[in-house]
Amino acid sequence: MLLRKFLLPTLSAATMLIAVPQTAVAAEDADADALDEIVVTARKRAEDILQTPVAVSVLTGADIDAKGIVSLSDLANNTPGLQITSVNSGRNDRSFQQITLRGLTPSRTSSTLTATFIDGVPVSSANALNSVTRPERVEVLKGPQSAYFGRNAFAGAVNVVNKEPGEELAGDISVMGGSRKNWDVQGSLEGPLFSDKVGFRISGRSFSKDGGWDNAGVPGQTLGDQSTDVFSLMLSAQPVEGLKIKLFGMLTQDDDGPSPEGMVSSWELRNNAGVLNVPALSGSTAGTVIVPRQTNCTPATRAWFCGAIPDLAPGVTPGQNTADFSLLSASLASSRNRVVSAEDGVKGYGLVGEFKHAHLTIDWDIGQSGFTLSSLTGVNDYFVSEVDDLDNWNSASITNPSNPTGAATATTFWSFPFLVER
Repeated sequence: MLLRKFLLPTLSAATMLIAVPQTAVAAEDADADALDEIVVTARKRAEDILQTPVAVSVLTGADIDAKGIVSLSDLANNTPGLQITSVNSGRNDRSFQQITLRGLTPSRTSSTLTATFIDGVPVSSANALNSVTRPERVEVLKGPQSAYFGRNAFAGAVNVVNKEPGEELAGDISVMGGSRKNWDVQGSLEGPLFSDKVGFRISGRSFSKDGGWDNAGVPGQTLGDQSTDVFSLMLSAQPVEGLKIKLFGMLTQDDDGPSPEGMVSSWELRNNAGVLNVPALSGSTAGTVIVPRQTNCTPATRAWFCGAIPDLAPGVTPGQNTADFSLLSASLASSRNRVVSAEDGVKGYGLVGEFKHAHLTIDWDIGQSGFTLSSLTGVNDYFVSEVDDLDNWNSASITNPSNPTGAATATTFWSFPFLVER
């Protein structure tokens, strides 16, 4: 998953000086011990983080490069009180990613209590933050921010600030490779355009990796494959003193394989011939919580879990039957009863998504008054299309009793494909 890490950079405390006659050496030492100023826009204006009266964690672009940060889920690993979840609505994929701050969990997967922004402009999904390559900084505001960012920021807000074009032509590229066919290529080009008052920055990223689970239901297939391509363009202009205009556009396309899910059953599941497909793993009473009024929880005799849920059975799960078949392909080829068109949507098991975002920001410093007039305008266009194996186990060996003759209007085996689109 493409994601970004955020934490509050460690700030070294300024050295306390004993009152002694000042010397040139003492002045130099004081300058060396001074803290570097970190500017944030947590309250929709640029100000020193030490002077901002809100709880905010900041990760600068330099920190992101130094730590090799590439994923948004790492945000939770470095920011206390923050969690990134991708297992909403019973699926472990990138269809319903949510950000939770300070334990405030939304009551529905389609709502949020933590608002997400790019350059202070709202985005329609937390997935969008994955697409910003090499940002200037990332700000995580904790606690109610509704006064500044609206009702969806009751728990807090996450704002990704893009890096602005430099005054000289420059570029960079990075390449990463790893196991499981894991590779990540990022690059950018920036500089002045026509004059020193207009600049541009183009960036792109292509990322792909195979999943970490072998699918026992489809030999040779892995679960959790992910692939993303990102392209973005920023134009920045300062036609007159005190007036800054920024135009930003971004396109992100995701193409993932079947999600990494499997069934842990509390009751044995067998095929038509009585062969065990999924064993009962309900646990025992030894050292675990006992169901009220039950004296034991012997495996295969109780249709519920007792105590901790056991591990997946080796060689059995995850074992989804995610092989494409003609009836599924024919159903997906029609746009009838689909939210996403058949041309753009998923063609088989897995997930495809596309996020388009553009915004225009204008900031005008009104003379020496100390006031700034700002305008934020943004547009989002996002869709996700996914086919999931809803029962999450390999049931292909179970004959479909409603189709004993193998009619083309139904499958000859048991299958539970589930289409989710929004």
